[in-house]
This record gives sequence, structure tokens and C-alpha cells, in this order.
Amino acid sequence: GVTVNWAKAEEYKDNNSLKAWADPWMIDNKAIYNGSQVIAGTNIWLPPASYIEMLQASGKIGSRPDLLNEAISLGQGIAGFTIRLQPGSIGTHMLSVSWTRAG
Repeated sequence: GVTVNWAKAEEYKDNNSLKAWADPWMIDNKAIYNGSQVIAGTNIWLPPASYIEMLQASGKIGSRPDLLNEAISLGQGIAGFTIRLQPGSIGTHMLSVSWTRAG
């Protein structure tokens, strides 16, 4: 099983006000995840996607709007590009653009 240290979950929310402002749909989920503790010697049930979707539809757990999820995915892809200046062989700088897998 799993138990939640509610004080730790609330501390997470208190220490992450920017995340709460930027992503209000997920701050409670992230706080509970941060405060979760696995109990030694017990089993953990991993629910199927259909159960999670039912909880999201009922409002019992947070869910971002689809458009926001798409924007986040796009931002992660853009963040995968790194742009840096590298010294050239004759003292000039060359622009180097490399793709790193965001993930």
C-alpha cells in the first residue's frame, strides 16, 4: 500500500506557488505524489487507464485541458533545441544548433 504524508504534500504546495499558478490543474496531484510513501512489504495497485479517466471525468483527480497538454508537448519539443556559440578555428564564433530529445 501507499500512505500520504499530508504535511509533506502541503509543504510541496507552499514551496511551489509558481507551479500552482502556472499549472493549477495538476498542483494537487503533484503534491500528493510528492507526499506519498510506499509501505514496505505491501502491494501497490496500478489502475488501468479507464479507471484514471473515470476519476478525471468525475473531477476527483486533476486533468489539464487537451489544448494545454498540446502546448506543453510543443514547448518540450522546442526546449529540445539547444543553441550555443562555439569558438571557430580563426577566433570567430559559429552558431551551433543541435537537437536533443526532450523527454
